[in-house]
Amino acid sequence: MAVTSEITGPMVVEDVVYENADGDQGSKNSLRVDHKFLGSSYHSSIISGLSLVASSLSAAASSGEKVSITVVGLGAGCFPMFLRGCLPFVDIEVVELDPLVAELAEKYFGFSMDEQLKVHLGDGIKFIEDSVAANQSVNGSTRNAFKILILDVDSSDLSSGLSCPPENFVEDPFLLIAKEFLLEGGLFVINLVSRSASVRETVVSRLKAVFEHLYSLQLEEDINEVLFASPSGRFLEINDITAGASKLQDLLKIPVDVESDIQKLQKLQ
Repeated sequence: MAVTSEITGPMVVEDVVYENADGDQGSKNSLRVDHKFLGSSYHSSIISGLSLVASSLSAAASSGEKVSITVVGLGAGCFPMFLRGCLPFVDIEVVELDPLVAELAEKYFGFSMDEQLKVHLGDGIKFIEDSVAANQSVNGSTRNAFKILILDVDSSDLSSGLSCPPENFVEDPFLLIAKEFLLEGGLFVINLVSRSASVRETVVSRLKAVFEHLYSLQLEEDINEVLFASPSGRFLEINDITAGASKLQDLLKIPVDVESDIQKLQKLQ
C-alpha cells in the first residue's frame, strides 16, 4: 500500500511479519505482527551496543528503577515495541514528527502504547531542547540520571549526503544539546547512513569534538553504521566490553546475537 504524507512524502507499507496469535490457522483475526522479530539488522546492532552500558542497565533492573530511553523516529514502531519486550525495565519515549507515520504504525504494524512506551508527536530537536530545560532545577543545576538517546530517523533531504539522520541532528547545536540531555553520562546512539566518506568523516569529527567517548559498529551487509557516543566514561564498560556483552545478554528477554555484533565494535575515541 502506498500513501503520501505532507511531511514525509511517499511511503509504502510492505514486508510485515505476522505470527499466529491463537493457533487458528483459518482465522485472519488471529494474526498479529511479531514484535519479537527485528526486520533490520542495524536495530539488532543498536541493542547490542547497549553492552557499553550493561552494568548500569543491570543495576537498574536489580533495583527496580526504570531506565529512560528516548527514540527519535517511530517508523513502523517495531523497534520500540521490540525494545519494550526485550528490556521490560525501561521507560521509552518516542518522538515522531509525522502523525501519519504514527497512524500507520498502529494500524498496520500492531504498534501500541502503554505506561512504559509513549509517543510524542512533534519535532525531535525541540523535544530534546524542552526536556533539557525541564530537567533544570530551580537553582539551575541538572538532575542526575542515566539516559539513552537513540536517533533512528530518515532524512527527506538527501542533498547533504545523509540518508539518516537529517543533517541538523549531527550539527554542533544539537550535539551540544544531546550532550546536556545525557547529563554526566548515558549513551547517544545514531543510525548513520551515508554513501559519502567525507560526510561520514565530518559527522565523526563533530562527535569527537563534543563527546569524550565514541564507538562505531559498521554493518557488513549494509551501509548503515551505528555510532555510540558518551560525554563521560561514568557509565561505560570501558575496560571489558566482552563482559558487558555477557551482562546484556543475561538481561535480554528476547534473544539477540550480541556477541557477534560486539566483535565488530570499534573505539573511535
